Amino acid sequence: MNKLKFVILPLLLISLVLVGAWCEEESSRRSRRDRGEQEEEEEEEEENYLTYKSAKWEFEIKYPEDWEKEEEDYGPSEFAVVFLTPPEDEDDEAKENLLVYASTAQPDDFDELMAGLIADLSGDPSVTFLGSSKIMISGYPGYKASYIYDDIRYLHYFINAGDTWYQVLYVALESTYSKYLDQAETMIDSFEIK
Repeated sequence: MNKLKFVILPLLLISLVLVGAWCEEESSRRSRRDRGEQEEEEEEEEENYLTYKSAKWEFEIKYPEDWEKEEEDYGPSEFAVVFLTPPEDEDDEAKENLLVYASTAQPDDFDELMAGLIADLSGDPSVTFLGSSKIMISGYPGYKASYIYDDIRYLHYFINAGDTWYQVLYVALESTYSKYLDQAETMIDSFEIK
């Protein structure tokens, strides 16, 4: 149960998620890359990102300037910040998002906890488990998992920074997952523990 709490709490925080569709901008972006305009685009993208910093939780992350930011402080041991995509129209009630969740270290062994969590996800018949791998983020060990639950797709990173554990999680409807994936990956790549 402790394994699932590590994942479930952040998932409940972001169940306010989602909406969108594959957009022409993505096709246009790929077409420009094919014509060798990738460098120009990357510079333009960097200019459209802001930097969020948390001194208390010792991390920073870049996020698109048109995304909303919502913070939740759960006391001395837990914190979350959610970056929400802009509304697509006035009826847009659910949004794709990227969540950063920080908590003081759990008593469990991180690798053991992750092995159990991955086993639970891959063995759950209501979850389509797409895979996992060990990673390093900002010099710290972690795990990356990708899965689908209830038509919602998750790209989930778990990072062990000693006294603090982090989760970075991109969430979208399976049907719209690709729409903001480039921005989400830029955000994840920019995540830095200080």
